Amino acid sequence: MSTPHLILIHSTFRHTRHAAPWLQRILPAALVARLDWTSLRLVSERTHGRRLRVGFADLVFEIFALGSRHRVLIAVEHRSYDDVWLQHTLIRYSVHLVHGSRRDRKAPPTSVVAVVLYHGPTRLELHQAPLDDLDPATAELLATLQPHLRVIGDDLTACTEEQLMGRGLTPLGTLTHLCVRVLPGLDASSALAAIDRWSGLLRDVDADEDPQNADEAFEPICWYLLHVTKAPAEDVHMAFQKHLRRTEGFTMSTAERLRREGLAEGRVEGRVEGLAEGRVKTLLLQLDRRFGPLSPSVEARVRTASTAELDRWTLTILDATTLESVFADG
Repeated sequence: MSTPHLILIHSTFRHTRHAAPWLQRILPAALVARLDWTSLRLVSERTHGRRLRVGFADLVFEIFALGSRHRVLIAVEHRSYDDVWLQHTLIRYSVHLVHGSRRDRKAPPTSVVAVVLYHGPTRLELHQAPLDDLDPATAELLATLQPHLRVIGDDLTACTEEQLMGRGLTPLGTLTHLCVRVLPGLDASSALAAIDRWSGLLRDVDADEDPQNADEAFEPICWYLLHVTKAPAEDVHMAFQKHLRRTEGFTMSTAERLRREGLAEGRVEGRVEGLAEGRVKTLLLQLDRRFGPLSPSVEARVRTASTAELDRWTLTILDATTLESVFADG
């Protein structure tokens, strides 16, 4: 299930002109120097795993090594919470991506680089898969023998606004990182103050002649701000209008559409959120009764699950013999 964070990140970084400066900053410098950045392109995020189950990485880019047919796939995952299963997920995606490339015998050899864009409440940690119900010595021994993937982590939580603004990304890339790092949970006055602080970036994005910026940049940012802060739509519209040279018709139509969307959501939001909350609560009670007290990481995983995951786990728990088997990919 797409979150407001992922929708905003995808709307910006699916364009290679914004993705390339970011990837060049976070990947090892020696590797960056050996890649042909003119070949960078977005490819399908779809991966086929066991029993043709389809999974989706958040973003996958293809790039070639300089002077070679060797293809490198850069799999990007986004997280806004501490996910103890992240390492497991990235290993699975990497295996599926390489396996998929081998189906075509004429395809060039392929490597995978895993990247995590993180902006959670605590610092980024790349856990090994949990080894529950084991004594510490056995768990430590087995942990050293588990599959491990070196992951490139970009922890926005560890960065200040000033640091994010000095990373050398495109204006829209910088603005997107600032939004997901700073905006979630802000009250109206704090959210509007952030817009004022970023006025220079807003003007730089507005002045960009690229059609993608003119047509697509501001609407996802406005939409995101309205979904993750308490700022009213009219105040957001006025704040952006103050800093942009965008025509009145464009900004008014965007604000009006966002306002209508907000009204439509308001009529069903309570019912939908109530149903989702009820499903999560029921599943947590079932897990606790079946397997005993749950760890904070398991609770967090259930509370942030997609509708499809809740459906799958609700059925799996009927036959599962261990907590791990509930969450295993079938």
